[in-house]
Amino acid sequence: MPWAAGSSRNRCRCSSSNPRERTNARAVSSALTSRAGGGVVLLTAHDYAEKKLIAQVKILLMSRARNAGRFWQDAHVTTTVPLGYSCPALGGHKPIIGIAGGIGSGKSFVAGLFGELGCLVISSDDQIRDAYRDPQVLTTLQQWWGDDVLTAAGEVNKRMVAQRIFANPADRDRLERLLHPMVNEARERVMASALDDPAVVAFVWDTPLLFETGLNAKCDAVVFVEAPQTVRLARVQGSRGWDAAELARRENSQMPLDTKRKLSQYVVENTADADVVRGQVRAVLSRILERSVGKPGPV
Repeated sequence: MPWAAGSSRNRCRCSSSNPRERTNARAVSSALTSRAGGGVVLLTAHDYAEKKLIAQVKILLMSRARNAGRFWQDAHVTTTVPLGYSCPALGGHKPIIGIAGGIGSGKSFVAGLFGELGCLVISSDDQIRDAYRDPQVLTTLQQWWGDDVLTAAGEVNKRMVAQRIFANPADRDRLERLLHPMVNEARERVMASALDDPAVVAFVWDTPLLFETGLNAKCDAVVFVEAPQTVRLARVQGSRGWDAAELARRENSQMPLDTKRKLSQYVVENTADADVVRGQVRAVLSRILERSVGKPGPV
């Protein structure tokens, strides 16, 4: 058996004589999930390839375990699920920063400012757009809701989809069950590809429903983007043509903003000049990196 877990300390040697198995992080994580009975899991790496594999395995373990009381440990890095993504090959830690806030608060703008400072921004909206181009998704939506769900060009009619999911919670749940696994896998692939990129200091998740989907539990820190309702309304009126009733209807389907703010570790006020907001983001990132790796972040 190429992958084995001991019964006493759940010791797992990350090694295999089969080169294909050595690079199959998904197979390793599945084996650990099924065989390791909790407690401490020790992953031992013996060369660079195994170190890189462990880093990929830990991504998958964190997405599956969802048990903050379980520790995944290797010879170089110890992390607590679900705090961060550790890269043994670099001896470093790339924290995950979630972005939250009200509709029209400027979450993507703030995420982009983190990107200017060396963070890799992963946009769920972009990944959903990619999922909507998947032929299987198009076929499934057409089977559910008829030909009207597609435009004349064969693309998803997003306005029609939005009307359905806001009017019918069952339709919304069904759509989320279809799309969220695809988005989660895409996020994992992007992060795995950047684990040993020294230019990436952290991962930023630009996800509209960060708290509602439970993804906040996988973040090292959540940054709440603050903006008054009047400012947010003016923004969505200009960019999306929404009135106050539409904004309220959309936000009422989500977790209350005051709850999201209380659950967040940092707040960035996005009402002033872009340079002022940029300064707030720089200060927040410095604190997150300092807390993550024990040394100051970018200055």
